[in-house]
Amino acid sequence: YLSRKGFRVALLEKRKFPRDKYCGDAVCTAAQRHLREMGVLDEIMRENKGHPQAKGGFVSPIGNSFISDSASELGFNVVVAIKRIHMDEKVARAAQRAGAEL
Repeated sequence: YLSRKGFRVALLEKRKFPRDKYCGDAVCTAAQRHLREMGVLDEIMRENKGHPQAKGGFVSPIGNSFISDSASELGFNVVVAIKRIHMDEKVARAAQRAGAEL
């Protein structure tokens, strides 16, 4: 967003890029909006690297859990599963196209 407004932006990565991650594939609705604005979500979906999930949930460290079916309750899939190795690469390239330095 800052690059689009004319600011100079540098994107720094803590570790070797791109990287994979065991968890973190679930992209919520709010994050999907940002990915869509960047042109990343449509690209990921076209390449079949994003997978809408109707059911999901969590289990806390003490064993509390919650499982839900967002598609039947809300009428749409709340989460899209995208492997971090694919999403990180696409986000970095979108930032670069917008003017950020990698």
